[in-house]
Amino acid sequence: MTRFALWVHGIAAVWLATNGIAHQIAVLWKSHAGTLREGASVPGLLAVGAGLVIAGGVHSWGLGALSAARPSVVPALVGVAVLGAVVAATAVAYGFTFLRGTIAIGVLDLVALLGMALL
Repeated sequence: MTRFALWVHGIAAVWLATNGIAHQIAVLWKSHAGTLREGASVPGLLAVGAGLVIAGGVHSWGLGALSAARPSVVPALVGVAVLGAVVAATAVAYGFTFLRGTIAIGVLDLVALLGMALL
């Protein structure tokens, strides 16, 4: 179960960082081109991308503890909590449908980590 949790958490870290960076690029590109939805808040949208990048960074930090000789899920769970805060803040402004894939990855990560902790 440890190996599975490590892989899922690693995939989540890459997913979050990659999507956060891609989101930043898309927002800046569309803002420059003038194609953002009318009334869209560029700072608010950039905060979403920054939050994803930060969540990806915290997730990557948790990989060390998962792969240690005596693995611990605590740092990885901190990453999931940060992701939960990012999703919640995004949902307040834009709704939950905006990050469906990220929510699915976060839930799978949480289930894998809890499985590792309990087994």
